[in-house]
Amino acid sequence: MDISAQEPIQENSVAVSDGVSELRALCENGFGGDMGAAALALGRDEELLTDMLNGNVEVDEDLIMKIHGLAEERGIDLGNNSGPDGLSNTGSMSQNNI
Repeated sequence: MDISAQEPIQENSVAVSDGVSELRALCENGFGGDMGAAALALGRDEELLTDMLNGNVEVDEDLIMKIHGLAEERGIDLGNNSGPDGLSNTGSMSQNNI
């Protein structure tokens, strides 16, 4: 099998600004602004999270996945028009539509 003919793997791209806003929402909505607790839950240093929030360090894809997982597990609103499972909350059906 010729691997050069395969389709390139598409990365799950999240804009850096989205990662920062999701990290900020997780820290504020899930941990009451306690950066130490958020850092512990995410397995990162508090200083690194602060650098990410200040735009000095890019929020990597691994951290974004952890943010989404914690938000889903704890029911934390990340404020990005999606539910904790990452699916859109728009277009829900009501009884009037049936």
